[in-house]
Amino acid sequence: MTARETTCPTCGNRFDPMRASVVRVRAGRVVAFCKEVCAAAELVSLPAAGSVPVSVSAAGSVPVSAPVSVPVSVSVSAPVSAPVSVSAPVSTSVSAPESGPDAVDPPRLRPRPRLRAALAALAIIFVGGMAIAVVQAVSPSSPSGVAAAPSDRDLATAARDGVGPSGAVVPDRAPAPLVTPRERALSILRELLASPSPRVARAAAIALARTCDDGARQHLTGAGKTESSELAGLEIAYVLARCGDPAGRDALIVALKSARRDVKADAARHLIVLGDDAGLGFLQALLGVSQHRLGAAEALARRRDPKALAALTAIHGSPSTEPDDRLRAAIALGLGGDTGVAAELRAALADPRFRPAAAAALAELGDAAARDALVAGLGVPSLRVDAARALRRLAPDLDAAPLVAPLVDALATERDNSQVSAAEALLVLTGPVADADRR
Repeated sequence: MTARETTCPTCGNRFDPMRASVVRVRAGRVVAFCKEVCAAAELVSLPAAGSVPVSVSAAGSVPVSAPVSVPVSVSVSAPVSAPVSVSAPVSTSVSAPESGPDAVDPPRLRPRPRLRAALAALAIIFVGGMAIAVVQAVSPSSPSGVAAAPSDRDLATAARDGVGPSGAVVPDRAPAPLVTPRERALSILRELLASPSPRVARAAAIALARTCDDGARQHLTGAGKTESSELAGLEIAYVLARCGDPAGRDALIVALKSARRDVKADAARHLIVLGDDAGLGFLQALLGVSQHRLGAAEALARRRDPKALAALTAIHGSPSTEPDDRLRAAIALGLGGDTGVAAELRAALADPRFRPAAAAALAELGDAAARDALVAGLGVPSLRVDAARALRRLAPDLDAAPLVAPLVDALATERDNSQVSAAEALLVLTGPVADADRR
């Protein structure tokens, strides 16, 4: 090698640096290359002195270093718990030996446009690839365990039950108390006591008085003083007497002396239901009156009065008795405990006119054939209370849960006396057996 020859730093070929077609500046020194390809390859692959590695910061990531020749900054965001950034501040420089025969005065060289564009493209491709790799690493395609925001339904449930969507108890928020069908019925009846209709308010008070509610009793006491109908006044007196009010019984006793036979008969029936013998003599006297005989015997049948049962047996067995009166007599005998008429009563269930009464008589006999007809009666406002009473007579330990839904619905969808009958039927079905014994 001559004194002026040097070695190409890329390919190792010897050449005269003074005849070099390509030179580059590194760290303030001129480096000569044997040809332009060597200069371009050296700059791309050279780990240049003073270069700064590309750093990638993310949760759980590892640092990556890559020498490139242009300053680049890339910011990557992904749905992870920590921000991700990719920065690549890069500097490049070309240096020549500080001393020796190869040193020459550094000419001011400007990178060729084509080479500069190629280097910039390589840097962008490299950093872009790194960014994609980072995003794939920190944001996998499989679903992550990110908790979804609670829905409106969850919030509504939380507001109602006092618990959050996750099940945690919300501070200072107690679960809403459950309202039982019986409580709902009592609430409706108390509301109806204030009805602007005296008829509706009186009906609600009579139903509520089945529980001997103080408010209902006070309302009936006031209503009894202004009631214009004697028969309606007797009903109020009976309800008050049923709750132990002596004024109610006194009113019934006074009515036994009325000039009107229908008033005396009603007063006597109410007293018999109360278990009071004060009306017994009058009803027994009616057994001897042909047009009142059957009605008086029916009133005395539940009491199992011997004279009444004998009269009913005679009416039922007489060939001259009308078919309807014969069936009425059979029903009364069933209420009096005569099992000999059970088959006739079951057949009467097919007759809509006599079905409710026949079912009540069968219930008194403990015959399960009555159940379906009685359950159907709960859907008829005028039959509800008697049907509920008969169901309790049929099964004192009755499970009312399957039966209350239509009645609760009626409390919300029906009005006035229909609401009252639904509420009273609920009181009979869900209350003590003693409530069901009260007519």
